[in-house]
Amino acid sequence: MRKHPILISGLISLLAATTAWAQPAESMPYPMASGELKNPNDEMMVVPIGVVTVAGAPWLQIHVGAFDLGEGSYILFRSVEDGYWLRHNDETLAQWNGWSAFFNGDAVEVELHVAPWAEHVFADVDAVLVGIRSPGGEADPGADVDGDNSAPADVCSEDLRSPSTAKRVGRGIDPNAGSAGCTNWIIANGALLTAGHCAVSSKPYVEFDIPASDCDGTVNFGSPDHQYAVDLSSFDCSTGDNCENAGQGADWNVRAVFPNPNTHLMPAYGEGAFARLARDLDVLDPTTVRLTGCGVDDVPTGCTGNNNSDNQTRQTSTGDFDLEDSSGSSIWIEYDIYGRNGLSGAPVFDVANNVGIGIHTNSTEGGSCPSSATSFNHNSLQLAINSFPGPNAVYVDSGHPITSETGKIFRPYLTLDHGLAHVPSGGILSVATGTYASSSTVIKQSVVIQAPVGSVLVTH
Repeated sequence: MRKHPILISGLISLLAATTAWAQPAESMPYPMASGELKNPNDEMMVVPIGVVTVAGAPWLQIHVGAFDLGEGSYILFRSVEDGYWLRHNDETLAQWNGWSAFFNGDAVEVELHVAPWAEHVFADVDAVLVGIRSPGGEADPGADVDGDNSAPADVCSEDLRSPSTAKRVGRGIDPNAGSAGCTNWIIANGALLTAGHCAVSSKPYVEFDIPASDCDGTVNFGSPDHQYAVDLSSFDCSTGDNCENAGQGADWNVRAVFPNPNTHLMPAYGEGAFARLARDLDVLDPTTVRLTGCGVDDVPTGCTGNNNSDNQTRQTSTGDFDLEDSSGSSIWIEYDIYGRNGLSGAPVFDVANNVGIGIHTNSTEGGSCPSSATSFNHNSLQLAINSFPGPNAVYVDSGHPITSETGKIFRPYLTLDHGLAHVPSGGILSVATGTYASSSTVIKQSVVIQAPVGSVLVTH
């Protein structure tokens, strides 16, 4: 018999002591075992395990401490409040470290679906993460924060954000980190970007279906179809592998996630959206930039005098681009946009060309301009993004605004033929979604061709 024990004792003690996240939570033991199950029939057998209930909780996340689902069986979690559900098999439950999706309400049904003829199938619930009503705005770790929300001194201290439907931008979820859940976003090779100081506290989940919060700022969760577990093996901030947390201009994280357990899709396909990137600021000549993210919001105050229904939802605002600056190897851009905690990691877009030019990291809470972002001209960030698919990656994107082609993600080849002509044997050709005309009839070298962010149609 295979068993998958997932240990959470350290997590429980940490969560109990931590309420600094803008959506705090604490973990509590909740033993509920299925016992070993056997299905002697040729049809799927559904066995209710029970209903995890914590009266009055705004949301729950369920933990399975040990399990063996075998081949074809799965565990299903369903919110009593809204009917949203998530199903895990052996593989996906391990990827989520034994945790379910985040569910609204104070009750979640749990049931096992046992495959025909399966034996020794079991799943033992051992804990539940319980949401706590939002107490008000708090800081995300590493952010540059001072001041308050007093009378605006300039545009950077006036909240001009409005709701955004940009599906390429998501919300990091990590109740055990003691932070405001930094912003993540999808880029043209399928990777997700956020700030390095966010990655230090892991942010193990990201969601892209983000409904309005309650009037007191307590977050609500969308469909589990749009929640993803971060692959924590895809970066290591302590070694500089796909991550750096070295202050202004050197604060970034390139990360992977696992496919969604319900849809089996990666975020770019599941959300149908991605962002192009550019670093040629002399060519783009940006004047107006856009910052879109999931920051704390208490302006105006909500129904309890703290956060409001826009709290940690997807919002956007624009402002003037100022400059790009550097110190040693650190390179950043500056701009005049209001910043709040939770916006760390958010994309900064050149409005005229609709391309990302930096990862937002620093702003003065309720203070003065400017805000800043790590620039894509920062060398180690460039290298990490370009090599995310693997070594010798060459990029093709017919919709990119930069026409100086080098085959990198910031200057991709604009035609498929150019990409095929330059990709080395054994390399990777990463092709952005679109329609491409090609005169090539034979690929003469061994090449892996990827379409990481949407379908690609090739005409001859």
